Amino acid sequence: MELWRALGLLPNEVLSLVGGGGKTSLAGVLLRELPPGRRAIFTTTTRVWPDPALPQVLVEEDPGWEETLGRALAAEGRALLAAGRRTDGKLAGVSPDLVGRLKQARVADLIAVEADGSAGRPLKAPAEHEPVVPPDTDVLLAVVGLQALGKPVIARYVHRPEVAAGLLAGGEARLTEEGIARILLHPRGVTKGRPATARLAVAINQVDSPVDLDAAAGLARRLVDAGAPRVVLTSASGLPAVRGLAGPVVAVVLAAGASRRFGAPKQLARVGGGPGNATVLERSLEAACRAPVAGVWVVTGAHGDLVRPMLERYPVQVVDNPAYRAGMSSSLRAGLEAVLAAGAGGGAAPRAVLVVLADQPFLTREVYDRLVGAYLSTGARIVHPVAGGRRCNPVLFDLDLAGELLAVEGDEGGRRVLAAHPDEALAVEFRNPATFRDVDYPEDIEGEGE
Repeated sequence: MELWRALGLLPNEVLSLVGGGGKTSLAGVLLRELPPGRRAIFTTTTRVWPDPALPQVLVEEDPGWEETLGRALAAEGRALLAAGRRTDGKLAGVSPDLVGRLKQARVADLIAVEADGSAGRPLKAPAEHEPVVPPDTDVLLAVVGLQALGKPVIARYVHRPEVAAGLLAGGEARLTEEGIARILLHPRGVTKGRPATARLAVAINQVDSPVDLDAAAGLARRLVDAGAPRVVLTSASGLPAVRGLAGPVVAVVLAAGASRRFGAPKQLARVGGGPGNATVLERSLEAACRAPVAGVWVVTGAHGDLVRPMLERYPVQVVDNPAYRAGMSSSLRAGLEAVLAAGAGGGAAPRAVLVVLADQPFLTREVYDRLVGAYLSTGARIVHPVAGGRRCNPVLFDLDLAGELLAVEGDEGGRRVLAAHPDEALAVEFRNPATFRDVDYPEDIEGEGE
């Protein structure tokens, strides 16, 4: 799995990296692995060393820097943008507002911002003025090097150890899993600069061996328990860079249907009909990929040869269901089996799955936020929306119900499992039933703009 997929990065998004343990290296991985034709900018709001592998654009030294940046991206697909040169040889950071203007101009598919400095240490605790996170950040990635685990809280391993010591609850002398999680996720910790709308991810870097993987999996579980929705285990110095993925909730999008009533592949139908409008599946994925989940799996079947190329630019894992004619249950089974198999690898197995129908293009991020939030706060085995007095999709199932979900047959999803556990289902009320509309016929999306 590529790192950009593991982090859930959508096109034209800003990723801000904070913490320690390999931020610059992970940004380099991202820039190297993006597919041909996709453009990426690496920049900083603090300071970084120059990278001889990247075209360098300096705002303060080049009055035509915007044109220079455009030419660099057109020629190389990648560029390093900074304000200017410092006397210590590093490059000075740009303003957070400039990052926002670049995003608004859609000059790149990815803008990776090093928003924090750690003096090369595997763990960082921020000072009052740190980190410098642009308000337009879409994903905040808190990075920690695995080498910090078990080490003493001293300057050799922690940048600003006195700040770190103040964040530790019991004044621990060494960095335990719980202590690292607290330094990363505490309101005054590494992630304190996260904008309200930014998604959160944590990268445990320096996972370079099987022994490291075991230690990182334990730390990932602690981070998930502490509230991290997505934890990626990485090795910036090795291949593959992604060694595992963890998080309490994942999503499975069922997109294998034959669209018989629609009369054409409805996954590819444009909402509103215009050529510039997003397709039904694109709209569905835009919301699902912004959900507080650790990963998104999309099950394809009928029209898979048409759907799969579109999925290449989304941060999803694709599961083919050759048995799609057996009904929705076969797609649910294929998606669940893929999720369970992934959870058996590096990282930590998820606790719940959101079952999403690909023909609900009007769902919003708020729907997913509230469903996942209700699950995490109550532990209900099933969570579903209700609008206008009717139960709606998507539905979240605790994975202790996986056996029952895998046993479902025919053209239905989890309805039978929900019916078998009415007292264990939590309904979350929503005001607008139109949010949950699905698409069965062309007229269901006619006249709908973006």
